[in-house]
Amino acid sequence: MTLLDKSCFLIISGMPFVYLFNSFYKFELSDISFRVADIFIAVCFLILEIQVIQRNRIDKMLLFYLTVVLSLTLITIFGLLISDKFDNDWSRDLHFYETMFLAPLAYVYLNTKSKMETFIKNVMISGLIMSFVSIYLFFTNPELHRIAGYVSYAGGEGLDKQASFNEWGSIYAIILCVIFYELIKNGTITKYKIFTFIIVSAGMVLVQSRSAIFSIIIVVSVLFYEKFKSIFTGKISKKLVKSILFTIFAFVLTIIAYKFLTINRFSDTFKPGSNAYLSMSSRFKLWDLGITLLFDQLGMTFIGHGNNYFLENTGSVSSDNFYLDHMISSGVIGITIIMYFFLYPALKLRKRGLLKPNSNPCILIVLIGLIVSITGNVLVDPMYGGTTFALSYAYLSNSE
Repeated sequence: MTLLDKSCFLIISGMPFVYLFNSFYKFELSDISFRVADIFIAVCFLILEIQVIQRNRIDKMLLFYLTVVLSLTLITIFGLLISDKFDNDWSRDLHFYETMFLAPLAYVYLNTKSKMETFIKNVMISGLIMSFVSIYLFFTNPELHRIAGYVSYAGGEGLDKQASFNEWGSIYAIILCVIFYELIKNGTITKYKIFTFIIVSAGMVLVQSRSAIFSIIIVVSVLFYEKFKSIFTGKISKKLVKSILFTIFAFVLTIIAYKFLTINRFSDTFKPGSNAYLSMSSRFKLWDLGITLLFDQLGMTFIGHGNNYFLENTGSVSSDNFYLDHMISSGVIGITIIMYFFLYPALKLRKRGLLKPNSNPCILIVLIGLIVSITGNVLVDPMYGGTTFALSYAYLSNSE
């Protein structure tokens, strides 16, 4: 491994820690805001370009990424040229492209099992840090009912202006998914991962992200699906029994934990007038507005209206739906390109016959992304989106 390779590996594997500081340090250049993570990603891009020049060849996954970014950029330029109503903020596009850039970086520099496990371990540690902060804040003020570490917390007011709840809930979902995968596959996990599971589960309870909880329920169901086939054949292993008991115990503890919260967003979801009910209702209204705007000019439905169009017409930055947001901004063509890039690792693994949930967790990581994106533009978030792209492409790289 060359010095440049080692440098990029260290930066990528350390990104989960870098993202923890994204909320604190911010500077602007030509009206574009930059954060700590942007600097490290720029360094990686520079190193990758130097290596392309040195080796006189470009990695296929970097070429794939550049093709995707160029396609999305051309769609935006075309939209600006043909419509006066096309409204786009290039800085938001730039930040999303940067998040997506973790995919080719992970494919190239997390290409061994040990490197990928280092990255996963660092994601778990960052999740532990945020969960510990959430637990501390809860014991300091039990009235808080949504806590995403030091990034966001709320006691019932101003939730429409709060951020990062679903994003951090989704990060916790990835961590729990990896642990569940190892447990169900091997029938056992290390004491450290049991400890991580307990603390991160507490973080998940405190952040109260309904989509993240739902994604974990789906992931566990998918993991157990094939295992349960053995019950009907009379082949029940000790590993399966241990996995089932651990899972039941975990869900029972989670239900009990919710009893200690001042406000339970899950039980309040269908209570008219509650914060959780209003949150759900406002999301449905945003989706309705988004669908109306999407077909506002039928001819523009294919290339979109720009990422500022929804904000200009509703006063809200997002429709709280990743798919709808990007259909409005980049059209049907744009969302198709983005989803192909996102699903690419799963599609390639399926082609190789390696997509079974119990043999490769890539499909589980992608599944979480598909679910949590229904109720939020979370894949754009550097921490969650970057981690998801990095892990799915790292699993693909390790399968080759």
